[in-house]
Amino acid sequence: MKITINDSVAFLNLSFSPIQITPVKILFFILISLLLSLQKAFAGTDYFDSDRTINYATSNSQYAEDGNPVLTVGVNGSIATSGVDAIISGGAYSLRSVIYGNVFATGASAIYDDHPSLPLGSITVNSGYVKNDSVNKNTVDLINSFGYKINVAGGALISNISNSTSATAYAISNLYGNSITDLTKLISINNAGTISGPSAIYINQESSPGAPTNPAINEIINTGTIASTLSNLTDRYAIRLAELGSSTVSNSGTIIGNIKVDIGIIQLTNSGTIAGNIDLGSNSDSFIKLEAGNVTGNVTLGNTSQVIDIAGGSFSGAIDGTAANQGTVNVKNNFTLGSSSSLGSSNAIGTVNVKNNSSLTAQGSAKINTLNIEAGSSVNVDSNSISATTTSLAGTLNFGESSNSLTSNITGNGSGVVNLSSG
Repeated sequence: MKITINDSVAFLNLSFSPIQITPVKILFFILISLLLSLQKAFAGTDYFDSDRTINYATSNSQYAEDGNPVLTVGVNGSIATSGVDAIISGGAYSLRSVIYGNVFATGASAIYDDHPSLPLGSITVNSGYVKNDSVNKNTVDLINSFGYKINVAGGALISNISNSTSATAYAISNLYGNSITDLTKLISINNAGTISGPSAIYINQESSPGAPTNPAINEIINTGTIASTLSNLTDRYAIRLAELGSSTVSNSGTIIGNIKVDIGIIQLTNSGTIAGNIDLGSNSDSFIKLEAGNVTGNVTLGNTSQVIDIAGGSFSGAIDGTAANQGTVNVKNNFTLGSSSSLGSSNAIGTVNVKNNSSLTAQGSAKINTLNIEAGSSVNVDSNSISATTTSLAGTLNFGESSNSLTSNITGNGSGVVNLSSG
């Protein structure tokens, strides 16, 4: 059953004796008040449950919120199109799409929205899916849109060309090219379902024609799955960022595919699973916090001030810099660098700090400029070697085998301990 509450309201003419107030009548008036509240909440909403193209490029069906015109489109059933975008908006208002059914576009975008000046657009996928099957058309294509909110509460948002290596489409693409003097948030993505495609998410705030005075802060929160279906290709991404501001990415779900920063800042926190390479770009403020879960892939540092905090979880891969002495790695738990992993395999990491009450067990190789072993911490050279220009030893340095080695200039304050193997 579908219930649509439009702008018109039917009123019941009821008369009661002024002295006859009963609990039943009180409940009745509460029910009437709730219905009127729902009418107000859904005013201006158009619902569709049959195949058609929903084109609001010139629609006047809108209502105002905070002085800005807003149009809400709801999909309860299934909408399918071929060769044209399924939901199109380009009018002088913000589009909000609420999905409970299925939207599918063949050879086109499922949702296309071009709004150069209004900040209230949103997409909510409660169930069902938003999907297309074009090799070069994004499933959700946002042009000149800012302040957009995408919430995949359930269901999926999918670019469905999974086996075509020529596919360049994204499940979500947000390209902002207009000059705005003050941007607060370019886009916010909250995913508890599935976002997938040849590449999944692309956020691009172009530097032309002008840079904003306050660059955007973008947000991606993932408790579901974000996946590149062509994650084996180096130029396909789970998340790609090319914008002037900063992006916070919080993952407690699963990310499959590469994460790449072309320009801008990424602040990545992980307590879930990441299976792919992470390129932090060149901005000095980018960092990674590994709190739990696991990361399988290589991490590339592109600036001496970039930071990786390892406070929990596991890592398998190589942490390396684009040049020598890039970045800082802080070990804040008992961390094992596995035999197939490395620190600074090509270019030495700038600084590795093994913090108090923590340990670094090096089964893989490590090349470091400055190694700080703080009091109460330890470094275990287990089955390989560490090369450090300078080692500050206030904690404990353990050698597991006679063939293991630390090549370094060691300094300390007399409190450090070195334990050699019996072999």
